[in-house]
Amino acid sequence: SNKLQSTLTDYFGRVNYAYKDKLLATFTMRYDGSSKFGPKNKYGLFPSGALAYRLGDEDFIKNLNTFSSLKARVSYGVTGNDRVPNYLYLSTFGSWNVVLNPDGNLQPGVEPTTLANPNLKWESTAQFDAGLDMGFLNDRITATVDVYRKVTSNLLMQIPIGQYYGFNNVWVNGGSIENKGIELSINTANIKST
Repeated sequence: SNKLQSTLTDYFGRVNYAYKDKLLATFTMRYDGSSKFGPKNKYGLFPSGALAYRLGDEDFIKNLNTFSSLKARVSYGVTGNDRVPNYLYLSTFGSWNVVLNPDGNLQPGVEPTTLANPNLKWESTAQFDAGLDMGFLNDRITATVDVYRKVTSNLLMQIPIGQYYGFNNVWVNGGSIENKGIELSINTANIKST
């Protein structure tokens, strides 16, 4: 029989600030711990922050008579990922039966089941986003434009090792992925009743 257990410990703090309900800010700090990583890499620090400015409340925007609402946003944040099997930083063993005698009887024994990687650590994703929210005709038409860039680094992945150590693959932090682009969405309220 076997028993698997994993635990998470999280500490976080957040600060929100609003200036005249025009400039809005929020800052968050997370300190996450996972039993899936070894003692040296158990914890990860993940900050984030966002600013928003209600431009539609300014007189120079109101005088344009174009927008019913207008808000600019910018944000940056880092998140962590620990979605891997348990105990990968340790060498684990499991039962294995083998024939040792000429009579063909199975003899119980143990064998290694995982190749340890004590350097395994949190995968992290950092994302930057800048956007503009616009409303027209008393917000009957709204549009949002976002520019983003997301980079995931220290990817948790298995790589083949050619059975040099008796295993086909091992879990490592390797490589990174980048996603970036522009998103545009337009919504309309064609019929509005009260």
